Amino acid sequence: MAKSFKEKFKTWLSAEVEIEYKACIYFGCILAFACCYNLWRGTNYVNIFHMLEMIFTAYIVCYLQVYFFHNFDEAEKIDGSSILGAALCTGIYTVVSWLFNWFERNLIAEILFSGYMLLLFFSIYLINKIKRIADTEKLNGMLEEFKKGKEDEP
Repeated sequence: MAKSFKEKFKTWLSAEVEIEYKACIYFGCILAFACCYNLWRGTNYVNIFHMLEMIFTAYIVCYLQVYFFHNFDEAEKIDGSSILGAALCTGIYTVVSWLFNWFERNLIAEILFSGYMLLLFFSIYLINKIKRIADTEKLNGMLEEFKKGKEDEP
Protein backbone atom coordinates (compact mmCIF):
# COMPACT_ATOMS: atom_id res chain seq x y z
CA MET A 1 0.00 0.00 0.00
CA ALA A 2 1.32 3.43 -0.91
CA LYS A 3 2.24 5.84 1.86
CA SER A 4 0.00 8.84 2.34
CA PHE A 5 1.32 12.35 1.89
CA LYS A 6 1.31 12.79 5.68
CA GLU A 7 3.44 9.66 6.22
CA LYS A 8 5.87 10.69 3.47
CA PHE A 9 6.13 14.17 4.96
CA LYS A 10 6.84 12.76 8.43
CA THR A 11 9.53 10.46 7.02
CA TRP A 12 11.11 13.34 5.10
CA LEU A 13 10.94 15.72 8.07
CA SER A 14 12.49 13.11 10.36
CA ALA A 15 15.38 12.65 7.91
CA GLU A 16 15.86 16.42 7.61
CA VAL A 17 16.00 16.87 11.39
CA GLU A 18 18.49 14.02 11.59
CA ILE A 19 20.65 15.63 8.89
CA GLU A 20 20.52 18.97 10.71
CA TYR A 21 21.59 17.26 13.95
CA LYS A 22 24.45 15.42 12.26
CA ALA A 23 25.66 18.43 10.28
CA CYS A 24 25.84 20.56 13.42
CA ILE A 25 27.77 17.90 15.32
CA TYR A 26 30.22 17.24 12.49
CA PHE A 27 30.69 20.95 11.76
CA GLY A 28 31.40 21.63 15.43
CA CYS A 29 33.95 18.81 15.56
CA ILE A 30 35.64 19.89 12.32
CA LEU A 31 35.76 23.46 13.57
CA ALA A 32 37.31 22.26 16.84
CA PHE A 33 40.01 20.43 14.86
CA ALA A 34 40.63 23.57 12.76
CA CYS A 35 40.86 25.71 15.89
CA CYS A 36 43.39 23.34 17.44
CA TYR A 37 45.38 23.29 14.21
CA ASN A 38 45.42 27.08 13.99
CA LEU A 39 46.39 27.44 17.65
CA TRP A 40 49.26 25.03 17.01
CA ARG A 41 50.29 27.26 14.07
CA GLY A 42 50.22 30.30 16.35
CA THR A 43 47.06 31.96 15.06
CA ASN A 44 43.93 32.44 17.09
CA TYR A 45 41.25 32.56 14.37
CA VAL A 46 39.68 30.40 11.69
CA ASN A 47 38.94 31.88 8.28
CA ILE A 48 35.20 32.54 8.01
CA PHE A 49 35.19 31.26 4.42
CA HIS A 50 36.69 28.00 5.67
CA MET A 51 33.90 27.80 8.24
CA LEU A 52 31.28 28.26 5.51
CA GLU A 53 32.96 25.55 3.43
CA MET A 54 33.03 23.29 6.47
CA ILE A 55 29.33 23.67 7.25
CA PHE A 56 28.27 23.23 3.61
CA THR A 57 30.50 20.17 3.32
CA ALA A 58 29.04 18.77 6.54
CA TYR A 59 25.50 19.17 5.15
CA ILE A 60 26.38 17.50 1.85
CA VAL A 61 28.17 14.61 3.55
CA CYS A 62 25.31 14.18 6.03
CA TYR A 63 22.82 13.97 3.15
CA LEU A 64 25.03 11.28 1.62
CA GLN A 65 25.23 9.48 4.97
CA VAL A 66 21.46 9.40 5.43
CA TYR A 67 20.32 8.73 1.87
CA PHE A 68 23.17 6.69 0.34
CA PHE A 69 25.24 5.17 3.16
CA HIS A 70 22.33 3.88 5.26
CA ASN A 71 23.03 6.19 8.19
CA PHE A 72 26.10 4.22 9.23
CA ASP A 73 26.76 6.24 12.39
CA GLU A 74 23.34 5.21 13.71
CA ALA A 75 23.50 1.56 12.62
CA GLU A 76 22.83 -1.30 15.03
CA LYS A 77 26.24 -2.79 14.32
CA ILE A 78 29.33 -1.97 12.33
CA ASP A 79 29.53 -3.96 9.13
CA GLY A 80 31.32 -3.67 5.79
CA SER A 81 28.79 -1.13 4.54
CA SER A 82 29.34 1.06 7.62
CA ILE A 83 33.11 0.92 7.23
CA LEU A 84 32.85 1.76 3.54
CA GLY A 85 30.50 4.68 4.28
CA ALA A 86 32.79 6.05 6.99
CA ALA A 87 35.84 5.69 4.72
CA LEU A 88 34.14 7.41 1.78
CA CYS A 89 32.81 10.26 3.92
CA THR A 90 36.24 10.68 5.50
CA GLY A 91 37.70 10.78 2.01
CA ILE A 92 35.23 13.47 0.95
CA TYR A 93 36.03 15.62 3.99
CA THR A 94 39.77 15.16 3.43
CA VAL A 95 39.64 15.99 -0.29
CA VAL A 96 37.51 19.08 0.37
CA SER A 97 39.84 20.20 3.17
CA TRP A 98 42.77 19.80 0.77
CA LEU A 99 41.03 21.59 -2.13
CA PHE A 100 39.88 24.51 0.02
CA ASN A 101 43.18 24.69 1.91
CA TRP A 102 41.67 24.35 5.42
CA PHE A 103 44.98 23.12 6.82
CA GLU A 104 47.38 24.79 4.37
CA ARG A 105 47.72 21.49 2.50
CA ASN A 106 49.93 20.27 5.32
CA LEU A 107 50.19 16.51 4.72
CA ILE A 108 50.56 15.65 8.41
CA ALA A 109 47.54 17.79 9.32
CA GLU A 110 45.50 16.14 6.54
CA ILE A 111 46.45 12.65 7.76
CA LEU A 112 45.59 13.62 11.35
CA PHE A 113 42.31 15.11 10.14
CA SER A 114 41.43 11.88 8.31
CA GLY A 115 42.15 9.83 11.42
CA TYR A 116 40.19 12.30 13.52
CA MET A 117 37.17 11.99 11.22
CA LEU A 118 37.26 8.18 11.32
CA LEU A 119 37.49 8.32 15.12
CA LEU A 120 34.65 10.83 15.16
CA PHE A 121 32.40 8.56 13.07
CA PHE A 122 33.13 5.63 15.39
CA SER A 123 32.59 7.77 18.51
CA ILE A 124 29.25 9.06 17.28
CA TYR A 125 28.25 5.49 16.40
CA LEU A 126 29.05 4.44 20.00
CA ILE A 127 27.22 7.43 21.47
CA ASN A 128 24.13 6.67 19.38
CA LYS A 129 24.29 3.00 20.39
CA ILE A 130 24.52 3.87 24.10
CA LYS A 131 21.63 6.32 23.72
CA ARG A 132 19.47 3.65 22.08
CA ILE A 133 20.22 1.23 24.92
CA ALA A 134 19.32 3.87 27.53
CA ASP A 135 16.12 4.80 25.64
CA THR A 136 15.14 1.14 25.39
CA GLU A 137 15.67 0.63 29.12
CA LYS A 138 13.62 3.74 29.88
CA LEU A 139 10.78 2.64 27.60
CA ASN A 140 10.81 -0.86 29.08
CA GLY A 141 10.58 0.65 32.56
CA MET A 142 7.66 2.84 31.49
CA LEU A 143 5.94 -0.19 29.97
CA GLU A 144 6.37 -2.16 33.20
CA GLU A 145 4.89 0.75 35.18
CA PHE A 146 1.99 0.94 32.75
CA LYS A 147 1.37 -2.81 33.06
CA LYS A 148 1.42 -2.57 36.87
CA GLY A 149 -1.12 0.24 36.71
CA LYS A 150 -3.38 -1.87 34.49
CA GLU A 151 -3.14 -4.83 36.87
CA ASP A 152 -4.08 -2.67 39.86
CA GLU A 153 -7.28 -1.45 38.17
CA PRO A 154 -10.53 -3.31 39.13
